[in-house]
Amino acid sequence: MRFYSEAVTAVGAYACVQNFYKFKSDLGIGLTVFGEYNKQRYLFGIRVELFFSGAFRGDKRRKIEN
Repeated sequence: MRFYSEAVTAVGAYACVQNFYKFKSDLGIGLTVFGEYNKQRYLFGIRVELFFSGAFRGDKRRKIEN
């Protein structure tokens, strides 16, 4: 694995395609395929992502009586 510390100054292109599957409203898994190309170097990869959300507050079907 090589790491570069110099800045990339060439004009290039970046593309990304994502697909997510949600098990429930707050849990999911996804796959991302990405690529970047310019005159100095290129980069392609695949990334697996997990989706967790704390925004889901449960079923709203039951009316809460005060």
